Amino acid sequence: MYEVFDNFLMTDSWHAGHDTDNERFYACLAKVVHEADFNPDVMAEHIRDRKGIDIDNPDQEIFNRAVADLTAKAWAIREYLAAGFA
Repeated sequence: MYEVFDNFLMTDSWHAGHDTDNERFYACLAKVVHEADFNPDVMAEHIRDRKGIDIDNPDQEIFNRAVADLTAKAWAIREYLAAGFA
């Protein structure tokens, strides 16, 4: 399921948070956020695995912050949908 994010991760700017990057991320997220077993924390693990990001490496802080931001966005949308607002 999390492979849906792989095309998004192929862009050099995936971590930058530009509008176009966010649009690509949300397009991927829309494909899986309604799945019962979708978990944003597992999504984060997938992203770190695909990009070779070590959560404990201070040299990769910019990437870890980006993953944390994407994960928070995914949780917010997931919880919003679960609450029946959409």
